[in-house]
Amino acid sequence: MLYLMFLLMASGDTTDIVGLSSKLWMNTPSLSSVSLGYSNPMLSTGLTGALCNPAGLWDIKGTEVSGVFAIGTSSKLEWAPVIPAGGGKEDEDTVQKYIRIPSLEVSFASPMGINLMGVGMKKGRVAFALGFMDGFGMGLNVNGTHGKMTYPYSDTIMDTLTHDNVSEIPDSIEIPVTWNLNSSFTATLDANANFGYYERNLFIGMATGFGPLKLGFGVAYRPISGKLMYDAGLNISAPCTLTCTPQFTSSEWTIDVSGNSTLNQDLFSGNGEVSLSGKEFSYITGLQFKFLFFNIGASVAVIPATVLKIDGSSASMNVNHSPKVSSISYNPGNIIIDTAIHTVSGTVDLELSEMSDTNQSDSIKETYRIPAQTSITLGSYTKLGPITLSSSIGAAFASSSDGVPIGGGWGSLGFESRIGFPLRISLNGKVYALEATSDSGDAFRFPKGGISTTLDVGTTVNIKKTSVSFGLRTNPITIASFFANLFQFGGDNKDNGNGPDAYGDGSGDDNGNGDKKGLKEAAAENGYTFPGFFSAITPVIGISRQF
Repeated sequence: MLYLMFLLMASGDTTDIVGLSSKLWMNTPSLSSVSLGYSNPMLSTGLTGALCNPAGLWDIKGTEVSGVFAIGTSSKLEWAPVIPAGGGKEDEDTVQKYIRIPSLEVSFASPMGINLMGVGMKKGRVAFALGFMDGFGMGLNVNGTHGKMTYPYSDTIMDTLTHDNVSEIPDSIEIPVTWNLNSSFTATLDANANFGYYERNLFIGMATGFGPLKLGFGVAYRPISGKLMYDAGLNISAPCTLTCTPQFTSSEWTIDVSGNSTLNQDLFSGNGEVSLSGKEFSYITGLQFKFLFFNIGASVAVIPATVLKIDGSSASMNVNHSPKVSSISYNPGNIIIDTAIHTVSGTVDLELSEMSDTNQSDSIKETYRIPAQTSITLGSYTKLGPITLSSSIGAAFASSSDGVPIGGGWGSLGFESRIGFPLRISLNGKVYALEATSDSGDAFRFPKGGISTTLDVGTTVNIKKTSVSFGLRTNPITIASFFANLFQFGGDNKDNGNGPDAYGDGSGDDNGNGDKKGLKEAAAENGYTFPGFFSAITPVIGISRQF
């Protein structure tokens, strides 16, 4: 759909896009601002670290209820980009074309929601827990795209004027002519598209302990869902003018005959909806061992092969050719012939044929299989008085169609200080890819759980049996909107220095080099807004209560 839009734009003489806006969101529910044990299996404790290492459930005292809530944030960039769309320099007899977008809005968002909700209990030598934990998600919404494009069209028809088609012409006269059809099409595009991918976790776990050793086992049920919806329509309005000229320059006839008509028709329309669904189970075994200065935690997760189902439908209509002249009607009295001075003048009725179209509808039904995965995560920490330094590293492995194992890796670095005001800082990174194979043998690779980096900062206040944590976290989407103002870019101008520069105001120098200006400066000079630092941060609140 977007390819069609920009293809038409590139072919047009003038392009005007109104109301182009998009929203890119990502959910990376890191809880490291609440506990470093969210990503470090040695520091996993209670419900917060249950997915990382269920052995930490042994630290539950009595009955514990925990919840973590993220406050959604959104930031937005607005500017007026100018996109080169073909053409060349004036000294080559061609003119560079540009797509101008009066107002382009790009929003970056981290959604609001419950990141964790669960309950745990210790009875005798066993601790149990049951809970919900949010998972990775991302999506893209493109709404209200409305574009207008104009571009020329012409066609020629060879004909002969005789008494048979124009009664005013004497029988003995035949005039070879060329009909010239000229039009300036205006194509209007309206489009919307929405895509979303979600993962959630429901888990149950248990743990026990023997002196310096803690052991745990858990099962996570992870429903996977995704949806793509789109609709687009392209309509053309084409006022056409028909003129007539002699076929041969040596002709003794002067012809001044014309006709007009307008074609209004849908050039393309399409819509579709595709859904993705799957169920994944993860079986996690973990341990923690602490003896004197030796601290190590490890967890192993095994995920059996998973089936993903894709189901949907699409419908489209496409025209097969350009508009054609259906008929030229010579109405009596509208054509004037002067055989003495050899002139033909007047008007004709022009009728255009509607462009034939092809309608197509398809159903989409496919099953993909993701191979079994095995992962291992190791973590440790060092205490320097009131300061704790921690680190963890993990890797996952799965098979692929070419026999080469694929998977990913992740790691974290943590710092926690209890000097005066408690403070914890954690940096987490992850790269993870898998391959899905269809029943027909087609395979594609995709980022499982995303490629992400999060920076978490938090603190915890204990009030009797209640712990309240406050944290801040970032993810690649929201932080990208903040650092975008560091970008420097310019435009390629024409040799006369009047082409668009970095933000399209036409102030280039004679060498054709646009001024190099940061996005923030360019946006400010054109009256657009730029997000502040705090719009790139997601606040997190966690509460844990023991009974």
